[in-house]
Amino acid sequence: MALRLTILTPTKVFVLTDDQAESLAQQLEANPNYRVLRKLVPLSAFAETDGKPLYVSPLAADIDDFIDQAPDGRKSIKRAGKKCAITVSIDPVVLDRLDDWARGKGISRAAAIAVAVAKLK
Repeated sequence: MALRLTILTPTKVFVLTDDQAESLAQQLEANPNYRVLRKLVPLSAFAETDGKPLYVSPLAADIDDFIDQAPDGRKSIKRAGKKCAITVSIDPVVLDRLDDWARGKGISRAAAIAVAVAKLK
């Protein structure tokens, strides 16, 4: 019996045979932008002869951790003392204005951002 891999997208459902899935995995492995984390080894049985399962599904926390590690996954908040450390992407022109304003006030960039955020309503 050939196994099938089902891929769901927002608009289509793809069903691949073993050979098609292997070919896709090889193509992904050859591309530096992708990596194949693991292959499914087909089971010939789903329980030991004593009835104990061969496979125990992962805990929800393990699944969440796996998803969180993805590049677009949820990020944990890093703390630095009482404060949280963040990364911000900002237009260079806006950053220059922020730095000029902060220098004029005699405060750091981080303090200037904190002042601006504190003024949000």
